[in-house]
Amino acid sequence: MGSGAHPQHRPGSRSRGNDPSRQFVGRVLVAHGPGVIGDLLQQGRSALGILPLRKEIPLPNPSTLAAAEEELEPLSFTRVPGPSLHRYWDFCNFGLEEIHRRYKTDWRPEDVYAAILLGVTELWLISRARPIGFFTGQLKQNDYTAEQYYFIWHLWSLPRAQRRPSDGILEAHQPTAEFIKQLVRSKKLKTIRMGTPRRGFEIFGFQPELTIYKLEL
Repeated sequence: MGSGAHPQHRPGSRSRGNDPSRQFVGRVLVAHGPGVIGDLLQQGRSALGILPLRKEIPLPNPSTLAAAEEELEPLSFTRVPGPSLHRYWDFCNFGLEEIHRRYKTDWRPEDVYAAILLGVTELWLISRARPIGFFTGQLKQNDYTAEQYYFIWHLWSLPRAQRRPSDGILEAHQPTAEFIKQLVRSKKLKTIRMGTPRRGFEIFGFQPELTIYKLEL
């Protein structure tokens, strides 16, 4: 799931040791906006993705993990405002088309474009040296309690066939989840919800809330 960026740590930096920038996993930017907002994710190291390990696959050497981490560019999250949407749309539309085709969604990519352009939905681009994914989110309200919450509408990363080792997709999963949590806290909200036919998001703290059944007549 992925996917952030911030402070005074240059994207190409490889410094280690006591460098204060070492505590950050990336920086957060606003496309064509006021610039760097500041670091939200303050972690000692980037989190590693969780992979099913089989007996024939040896556990990685810690020094190998450190070397792999050192080669990755910092992770960045860029808020794309409506007026800048056209510039990034080809990349996002590719992901939305894949989601729409795979899960036969009621919405179309054009609906998402309109929602972002009107300011109803936020679009956040997830990048390293290049864009590797995105997520969209909306403020929603509980019909009965009037409590506001943040709804993740889409969460997508490059398919395996188009990934490069330098993209660090698996390494981006946990930092992306942490960024989204910090983003929602900054909005003074306490709840994040998302709808997906996929399982496994419990590792990021989500709990199943409702099962929806469908019967075609």
